[in-house]
Amino acid sequence: MNTLNKVKNAMFPRRAYSEDGLAQWPSRTSFLLASIATSVYRWVDVVSQVGWPAFGIYNFGDLGGIIFGCAVAHSVSPETGAGVGFGLYIVCSFVALFIDRTPDSLAPRFFGKNAFANRFWWLAFYQGNQLRRDLNVTVAIGKAWSIPLAWGVCLRYVAAPVLGIIFSFSYPSFTPDRSDSLEVWRFFVSQCVIFVAIAGFLLPRFLSILVPKERRGEGERTYAPQVILGSDDLRVSQGVENGDQDSSGLDSGSDKAYDEKINKIDKMEK
Repeated sequence: MNTLNKVKNAMFPRRAYSEDGLAQWPSRTSFLLASIATSVYRWVDVVSQVGWPAFGIYNFGDLGGIIFGCAVAHSVSPETGAGVGFGLYIVCSFVALFIDRTPDSLAPRFFGKNAFANRFWWLAFYQGNQLRRDLNVTVAIGKAWSIPLAWGVCLRYVAAPVLGIIFSFSYPSFTPDRSDSLEVWRFFVSQCVIFVAIAGFLLPRFLSILVPKERRGEGERTYAPQVILGSDDLRVSQGVENGDQDSSGLDSGSDKAYDEKINKIDKMEK
């Protein structure tokens, strides 16, 4: 395979260079945005449990640590940038922990046995864990594997900082090649990815045209802490793997498979 790629690159060097760049630039931006999605997923539940001040301060420390840490690392030194990033996150975490209110919904496992641990779980781990649980309703169908418990933690606290560092090299690396038309095109595509992602977050109704009219109301979620979304919709929880559907478009199987799946998810968290 490597020999084939070398031959292709030798025959079409410009094309290979363009394909590599088109894949590289958007991935630097889109992967980072996907990783920090756990900071906003089901934020209504967190705000209702701990309050706006604690939620805002903690997320400022989380995202601000990545942003300011990378900025200081480029302008001063990597060691100083790491100190600023970790320091900002630790300070904001302690401040948020002491100003938030006590949640009325207990966290799972040992987190629910201590007031401060319960608060910290809601601030730090609820959104990633709930995203995992909601996705497992669709992902863990039949014999498919469930998303592991550590997935949400890795996505927010490992992938996001690493991708933030990679993203911080994007703009400096563009400067030497800004006279290259292909490099300018790749840079433009990556900025479009950022614009569409931010616009979709701030103005989500503009994307309603892409959603079937009968399902547009599903995005209007109310306050439901630790409640699995989609568990009451057979189109989501059972899927259409076997292609066996009734006239309404729903899976015609019994509710037994659905109940077993929900019990499976609950057992994984105990």
